[in-house]
Amino acid sequence: MDWKINGTTFADRDLSNVSRELSNMATDRLKFEAPGLSITASTLFSYDQALTVTRDGKPFFSGRCGRVPVHGDPKQEGHSYEILGPWDQLERLVYMQRWKSGHWEDDKFVTEWEYKSRCVLGQDEEGKAIPVGTIISNVIDYAITCGISISKGDIAAGPYVPWDEVTDMSCGDVIRRLARWIPDAVGHFDYSKEVPIFNFIERKSLAPVTLSIGVAIESVNLTAVGSRSVPAVVLIYEQSNDIEGATMLSTIRDVYPVNATGREIGAIVQTINLPGWSSSSTVQTQAIHSAVIPTFGKNNAPYREWFLRHHPEWSNPQDPKSFNNLKFRNVTITSVTRTSSLKLELIEGTLQDWMRKYILDDDGNRKVNPHNRYSYDDEADNVLTTISYQLINADGYVIREVKGEVITTKILATDCPTKIYRHVSGSVSPGDEAIKGLAQYIYDTLNAKHFKGSVSIAEEEVTGTIGLGNKILISGGKPEWSSMSAVIQSIQSNLDSGTTVIQVGPPNHLSANDMIELRRANRGRKNCLDAAARITGQSTSNTVELGSALPKGWGASSPGEWGGFINLVSAVSSVDSSLQIQKTNVHVNMIGASLVETIDLTALVQNIITSIIENTWTSVDVITAERFYNDKLEVKTRTLKVFSSDPESDWITITTALPCS
Repeated sequence: MDWKINGTTFADRDLSNVSRELSNMATDRLKFEAPGLSITASTLFSYDQALTVTRDGKPFFSGRCGRVPVHGDPKQEGHSYEILGPWDQLERLVYMQRWKSGHWEDDKFVTEWEYKSRCVLGQDEEGKAIPVGTIISNVIDYAITCGISISKGDIAAGPYVPWDEVTDMSCGDVIRRLARWIPDAVGHFDYSKEVPIFNFIERKSLAPVTLSIGVAIESVNLTAVGSRSVPAVVLIYEQSNDIEGATMLSTIRDVYPVNATGREIGAIVQTINLPGWSSSSTVQTQAIHSAVIPTFGKNNAPYREWFLRHHPEWSNPQDPKSFNNLKFRNVTITSVTRTSSLKLELIEGTLQDWMRKYILDDDGNRKVNPHNRYSYDDEADNVLTTISYQLINADGYVIREVKGEVITTKILATDCPTKIYRHVSGSVSPGDEAIKGLAQYIYDTLNAKHFKGSVSIAEEEVTGTIGLGNKILISGGKPEWSSMSAVIQSIQSNLDSGTTVIQVGPPNHLSANDMIELRRANRGRKNCLDAAARITGQSTSNTVELGSALPKGWGASSPGEWGGFINLVSAVSSVDSSLQIQKTNVHVNMIGASLVETIDLTALVQNIITSIIENTWTSVDVITAERFYNDKLEVKTRTLKVFSSDPESDWITITTALPCS
């Protein structure tokens, strides 16, 4: 056979004592020597150089040069080389997962993906549970993106397992950690292609190979180890669930056989702590006082009463602007137009978001509210009343007659009737789910009969046809050997002599009689307490969406005077641990006026904070008020004035800070 390394024959490089060792979930190695090479001579291959060994032009082994020890004594000198398979790189590459990282940008919470060495094994990027095989597949994909020259082959699906949070763990360690849930699986590389193929195969799916006594087998040393059976597997899931502040400990058992107690000698018993779920609710009440807006028609008395209630100066015949004691007479309403079609006027109260049919999106456009309990609407309404009247003097003479003067009344129109509305808002943080059927999976795997030992075969030249993806059966020996399906754990081949030694048996972590290692499968597992943060980019915080439309400046207003109202869009609070303060960003929108003065800013923000955490804060310090348009901004101690050239779309952000309690 024609053996070559990186295209050059072994004979041309005078290489000898060539051997290959393949191992289950460990580093494969190919070793060889260059005897007679001086200790001062340059090495044939450099450290970490990519090397490929071929047999008759077909790939036999691929890896990177790991060690180049040089040896010499008075009798001989030489170089020894060792090529390490791709598992070595998996051991040296830290596994990282993508997490959403969030920050505020232009008053919006923006998230983007970034890699972290904090990993939640068992969770995908959508926050859904995934089985062991998918996790391992993700690890291999990650390694490929990091430059390890491997490809992905057959990977067993395996069971779903509890979420496991790990940090700073190598790709190889992650795979081995997961393999403890599939005790009979074999993780190995297939070197028959130019790029090594990683496979992770359960015992039942390994390809059987039958060897015959007296044909290729040189020696056999086998021992049945299936008599060490496991009487029971008991998985005890514990969760601390928080319901409205009350903590309840719940226990879920996954047991096999179904009548097992866990007190059987030799039983596998694992207590698995799962993050519990929590729920809380808040009852919100909102009193709404609204009244019908009278229509103008033949009987205009109701509308006249409504108009005079909003403009009491017209009910007083004395002209407040006159120095000559002039009076109004024959005040007549001739026409009325409105900018809104809603029938009611909001007298008192605020439509909360859970009452609204529509809400504003991030661009300020109205959209249907998917979470509304009621279906009401409100909007700014300009009621234009055209009037005619006469001005008379003290003697009763008409000195001027006015026709067609338009009086503007700014109101908040709605379709929400008078009522006290109630809404129960709740939040639920789901915990991990117990994995059903895992106990039986482990039980069946452990109680399968294994054979431990070695089988030696001799060939004229090592063919490498038997690999870690096979299971061994032997004919011509004990009857039970013909169906034993022995799992291969390692293969050692000497290319010079043509001999191959195959080690079979249960995986290393099942080799101890008392299965200590399997019982440790759950030890060191860390609960994932905030797995949702990987998907959202937000750690646990208080976020309150506030209702819109706080009326301000009701009544008549002329251009340039105070008027309109403030529209509170949202408020988000977060804790700044470095400054030990809680910050609240308030997104505010102005509607219906070119000039707006807020109500007492401190009281406004205090009300917002109280909505977030009731009765927690006692004082508020205004830190900043920022505008993102080129209009004027004036900040005073307790009042914020905003002058807007575009009142329908203008907005500001107020940031407040409070000391953490």
